Amino acid sequence: MIIKRTEYAVGQNEWTNPPEIVWAVDPEMAQDERTLRRRYTMLGPEHLHTIAEAIPFAAGLNFEGENDAAEFLYRRCLRALEVWHSDDPQTLKLRLTLAKLLRKKARYAGTNRNAILREAVAHNRKVVEDSRRLLGLVDIDTATAIEFLVILLRDQGEFRAGEALLRELLNEQTSLLGADDPDTLQTTRLLGDLFFGEGNDIAAREHYELAYERGKVWRNEYHSHRPDPAKEGLDAVIARMAPKKTAKRKVAKKNHA
Repeated sequence: MIIKRTEYAVGQNEWTNPPEIVWAVDPEMAQDERTLRRRYTMLGPEHLHTIAEAIPFAAGLNFEGENDAAEFLYRRCLRALEVWHSDDPQTLKLRLTLAKLLRKKARYAGTNRNAILREAVAHNRKVVEDSRRLLGLVDIDTATAIEFLVILLRDQGEFRAGEALLRELLNEQTSLLGADDPDTLQTTRLLGDLFFGEGNDIAAREHYELAYERGKVWRNEYHSHRPDPAKEGLDAVIARMAPKKTAKRKVAKKNHA
């Protein structure tokens, strides 16, 4: 796929320079581009039909590495959706998508990394707050938003804040769903991941073992042969806790005359 780069007015109110993109391989994306241009011209950038076309088109740009162009379209669509449907699940999903894109952008941002991560955290917190208010704490969309927020906090070194979020979610899941529910076990394993990244091997091993042992029932019931992330984490932390073998120095034998 060949993409001819162009300038995007990121942060401005108008789409001042629509993307000049040549989809040399994928004719379907070329059709999407033409449809998006027509809707932008006829309906305007804030019309819901334009947004419905722009979001998947931005996802295609993001997939091809055109992060700046994708970011611009995501921001444009998010501003419009906040006016029309600020509490709509699509708006929350789009905000979370923007947070994920910003995290990817932060990897190559150099000195701007912390500022970009802070913006990503702000978007993600908004998703968590709205999802929790609308859907409840243990809803799958709320839990997914919390999990990604914990990842962003871990990137910033804020392990305690991430731990507090996961513990609150775990307590609620245990109370409403049960200690052996797959969603509860996933949160338990994520706590293990957080402790592992922090270097707390004892706590990490405890949560990995708990998630692995309790998850055996579900794995046996559904005959799952896929790799178990809890088992992989447990193996990793056990290997790290094992005493390192010191190389024995070879002592040369002296030949006595």
